[in-house]
Amino acid sequence: MTRLRHIWPVAAVLALLPATAGAQTQSAGPDPEASPTLVLPPIEVIGTTPLPGIGIDRDKVPSNVQSLTAPDIAKRGPAALSTELDQRLGSVNINANQDNPFQPDIQYRGFEASPVLGTPIGVAVYQNGIRLNEPFGDNLNWDLVPDFAVNRASVIPSNPVYGLNALGGALVLDMKTGFNFQGGEAEASGGSFGRRQFTLQYGKQVGNFGAYIAGNAYNDEGFREFSPTQVRQLYADIGVEGERGSLHLSFTGADNNLAGVGPTPIQLVDVNRSAVFTSPQSFHNTLAMPSLNGNYLATDTLSFQGNFYLRSAARKVVNGNTTDAQLCADPTLLCLGDDTTPLIDSSGAQVPSRVLGGGIPGENDNSSITSLGLGGSLQGSESAPLFAHSNNLVLGASLDHADVNFNSTNELGIIDPSTLAVGTMNLKASTVARVPMKIPQNWAMNCLRGLAPRR
Repeated sequence: MTRLRHIWPVAAVLALLPATAGAQTQSAGPDPEASPTLVLPPIEVIGTTPLPGIGIDRDKVPSNVQSLTAPDIAKRGPAALSTELDQRLGSVNINANQDNPFQPDIQYRGFEASPVLGTPIGVAVYQNGIRLNEPFGDNLNWDLVPDFAVNRASVIPSNPVYGLNALGGALVLDMKTGFNFQGGEAEASGGSFGRRQFTLQYGKQVGNFGAYIAGNAYNDEGFREFSPTQVRQLYADIGVEGERGSLHLSFTGADNNLAGVGPTPIQLVDVNRSAVFTSPQSFHNTLAMPSLNGNYLATDTLSFQGNFYLRSAARKVVNGNTTDAQLCADPTLLCLGDDTTPLIDSSGAQVPSRVLGGGIPGENDNSSITSLGLGGSLQGSESAPLFAHSNNLVLGASLDHADVNFNSTNELGIIDPSTLAVGTMNLKASTVARVPMKIPQNWAMNCLRGLAPRR
């Protein structure tokens, strides 16, 4: 037993000798049968992204801030921004009340940003720090947003920094410039029912100067009757950037004709799947908005940001509807709502039934909104430590002013066999004259509040 105890340590040392010799042999020269050396590509580590408009790190904000890069029009198609918000971000949903991709109802946690006037708005939208919510009703005309020129979109939950109608949250859009987009790009696509889209963009940087310009043209005849859409959008930016600051002058323009024919009763769809329930339902939106944005870094911790804008926008709506006008107990006259309440025209006279030429009563509800707005904002941000602790102090002020002109008219007419509402001024009967209706006060209030038109 004593002899075995002395043999075990010697055997262990001898067992290690081949491994040691093998290791020394390997280090002496490369093994011809060994695998080739794999060189990995460099790994880029991106630091914490600052919250747009505030300069605070995202990980220091106690809410779910979500960001997206530039929308991919080739994959998402028309209205790529709203499609990406719906498909890639949580808590975002889309309702297609107007049945047009450029007029979505976007909901974020139950709060809406909608083009329908009168919808309670709970989401504010900013483009390069400039508020896009309309001054009348705070609604959002998404067709006026040049999504092809968006560089980054961020959805920020409720934050008082973003002002009115941001109870649900804010959508912050950072646009492309000649500094973050260089070169040219062109896209063309087409499909059924006359759909075709052309998008061009070009950016260039020369030293401290940069320029970017982009345009979009979209046409769609629609798979339903009387539902054509034509979109024309333009965005341009020219700027200068240095070590301490930047200054950018940009322009956003649009001239769009949209159709929002809405839902059709199932009984009518059974007869014709492309039929619409009363028409026309057309929207003509225009926009011209120049803006100036500046940023200056006074010290390593103190910075100033400011912008100024001028915004001219117009919206015209032609809405063919059914009507409450009907024959009175005396069939030679027209009444409203029942057969005893007279329908009065603008001159105070009761409307005779002959103006309908024997057709089914209908009406055209026309409205227009024109606005001229200007405003600006100034903000200062200080990030110096305070009492040996991290600190972010942001102070700012903004001013938005707009002159708005709203006009609404209701014209009596008929609904022809194609469900098109034809105003009395377009009827062929020689005895017919245009009859602007005098509507009751409750109808006027509904119109001013922007309630959805009757279908």
